[in-house]
Amino acid sequence: MSELTEWATAIRDQHDPHKQQNGYERCQLCGFTRHPCDTYELASEVLRLLGEQAMIKLSCGRCPICGDLSILEIDDPELAKRIMDWIREDSAERPFVQEAFPQLNADQREQLLTGAHGRCFDEAFGEED
Repeated sequence: MSELTEWATAIRDQHDPHKQQNGYERCQLCGFTRHPCDTYELASEVLRLLGEQAMIKLSCGRCPICGDLSILEIDDPELAKRIMDWIREDSAERPFVQEAFPQLNADQREQLLTGAHGRCFDEAFGEED
């Protein structure tokens, strides 16, 4: 979780009017009962925007099994950049996908290599034990 996400979550939770016992209870952070900047709404909106922008979608072509678009969602911008750089490398020169991206699971690595969705691969070839 990023520092901004942690901050917004803490602020939202501290200022949630639904969690206050009565309308006169004071905020533990600033002492106000009603915030002129509507801190709760601001923190909620920041979290909503972070959630929308958190996932980076990488196209892996079409799934060779079902034919639908294959989109790999990555929540780490640095990892997404490394994946794009890896894709651009000559396949004979680049490291194996499991060595380059050990943080990806087997379904994600297969999707990156072939475009096959995890569920499609499992239906076609059976699940791994």
